[in-house]
Amino acid sequence: GTVMNKNVVQEVLFTDLECDILLNNATEFNETKLTTKAPDGQLNYNYVDKSHRNSTEGKYDLTPELKKMITDKCSKYGVIGLGPKARIARYETGQYFRKHRDKTKYAYQDRIKTFIIQLSNSDDYEGGDLKLYHGKVDGEDIVTTADRTRGNVIIFDSDIRHELQTVTSGTRYAFVCWLMNYHLS
Repeated sequence: GTVMNKNVVQEVLFTDLECDILLNNATEFNETKLTTKAPDGQLNYNYVDKSHRNSTEGKYDLTPELKKMITDKCSKYGVIGLGPKARIARYETGQYFRKHRDKTKYAYQDRIKTFIIQLSNSDDYEGGDLKLYHGKVDGEDIVTTADRTRGNVIIFDSDIRHELQTVTSGTRYAFVCWLMNYHLS
């Protein structure tokens, strides 16, 4: 079913075939980079810190057909467009992404929503849960764990802290992109 709250929506929207199409269009998996801010205020987009993130990602050019497939299914969540680029995140045994935000006060200010499609079957890997930490109630984090069902879409505010817990066996794949103001109705 649909899980809704102010900042997070998720629903299984894509079929196995559609997930295969998304997975098979990724190219050239490379080490994933981070962004850091140098003391002089300059941003470095090619930073590697294995203590914070260890994964690879495939480059992805979104064709008009793929964009239409995705926006048609996600229009009920206000998704009316996608940028030209996305990526396929690949987490293999021992890989992870520690708690972080996709939008910070100094980087990626134009990101409004983070958009992820689960491309692996839940039994393709162990560990590797996507956890979102959004707000607190009585001092305790409000935590949402993403549904691991293949084809699940999760859309959340890009300034929400989240993590991909260590994959303990197997491989997890996910389609990832960011939605700007003009991608949302």
